Amino acid sequence: TDADLSHTAVAANPAHKVDGVAAVFASAEVDGNTLTVTFAEPLSTASAPAGSAFTVNARPEPDSPQSEARNVAGTAAAVTISGATVTVTLESAIAAGETLLVLYTAPSANPLRDATGNQIRDFTQPADNTTDAGPAPLVNNIGQRASDQGLSLDWFTSFTTGSNDDGYTLTGVDMVLPSGATLTTTFEVQIYTTTASGNPDSTLGTLTNPAPLVSGTNTFTAPAAGIDLAAGTTYGVLFDVTSAGGGTVGATPSNAEDSGAADGWSIGDTSLHRNRGGGNWSTDSGSLRFAIKGHAKSTDATVPVITIAAGTSPVTEGTAATFTVTANPAPAANLTVNLTVADASGSDFV
Repeated sequence: TDADLSHTAVAANPAHKVDGVAAVFASAEVDGNTLTVTFAEPLSTASAPAGSAFTVNARPEPDSPQSEARNVAGTAAAVTISGATVTVTLESAIAAGETLLVLYTAPSANPLRDATGNQIRDFTQPADNTTDAGPAPLVNNIGQRASDQGLSLDWFTSFTTGSNDDGYTLTGVDMVLPSGATLTTTFEVQIYTTTASGNPDSTLGTLTNPAPLVSGTNTFTAPAAGIDLAAGTTYGVLFDVTSAGGGTVGATPSNAEDSGAADGWSIGDTSLHRNRGGGNWSTDSGSLRFAIKGHAKSTDATVPVITIAAGTSPVTEGTAATFTVTANPAPAANLTVNLTVADASGSDFV
């Protein structure tokens, strides 16, 4: 008997497809030490690589050459995957204002895959920098044209405070170190008073260096209480080299400052330099590039606002009358309130 091998044909179903295309990069942003990368479709949570598969390339300014860039890798901890988003913890924070690229290199263990199993390819893409710059500096010239100075010398640039009667508190100084990440020179950053001729006079404090240094803008921090500055007074930032190892410190030939300075603040138009470790000061055109961080002081106590609310009304003559007196904000010491009570016109305490 002949076998009947005929069968009913299966109709084509457009829903039956094989997805052989990996999810593609959509966007990335960095906030401090957190990198967030978003793809065009969900990823598999079963394949989470170490954060070290990601690197953020950070340049001090949009037109800075790659020679001034620094690379910040992700930590060894596995990334977090949620839907189409990957979150990576970086080994150090990105500074506000740096121009960023994010690089991904697929590792041999647990490479990123999309929800259907396709492996994500290596990529290099721009990333938005959403790191908060914090309060505006009191005065700043970091954005001016760069013409940096060598670190075989000590450098000093003055600044003058504004007219706030109570003075100011300096909390830190931002300075530009174009090759900070590889800098072998050791140094201190100090705040000085100045002589009548504009030379450094006496130190008000030594700032704490950031660790690690980065290639670009670095924040040097004042002691916890800050450094007090008087109104309308000239001080200076000393970049004191303790051992030379090459490199440069950010400087500019421009006499201008960046916009947004507090009223009356300015940065000197020239700088001073001397041999490392001491010697006479010589004048140099241009100034160091820095931003003074801090705030105006105020000794004025906030005057409380007094409100008085009546209790039960009307009040029967001969009984107690209750009033609620409120001071906002609460006074720091005892407060005397004089209260006068009189009957309403045409009534008898009603």
